[in-house]
Amino acid sequence: MCDINSITSPCNPGCKKAEHPGAFLARCYLTPMKITQSHLAAELKISRRRVNEIVQGRRAISANTALRLGMFLKTPAMFWLEKQQRWDLYQALQAAKEKKLSDIA
Repeated sequence: MCDINSITSPCNPGCKKAEHPGAFLARCYLTPMKITQSHLAAELKISRRRVNEIVQGRRAISANTALRLGMFLKTPAMFWLEKQQRWDLYQALQAAKEKKLSDIA
């Protein structure tokens, strides 16, 4: 598993690109623990579609999902919300950079 204490912020200079929390979930929990998306969905009592959309980066992790992930994976719910918030901020910064560049052209 990945170290949940090694979180970096996309706002600090020199930080690597932010990762969608769903990709992090798959890379650091599902794959190493050999948990399928179907199994996770059943354990969290949510739809497989919802889990798949999170893992594929097409859906955000809500507070409700963060609580469920936290209980199942024995992590703080806030950890998942912070991962989502960092991703959202990274996306907003990227959009702002693109807008600024397009304003010049």
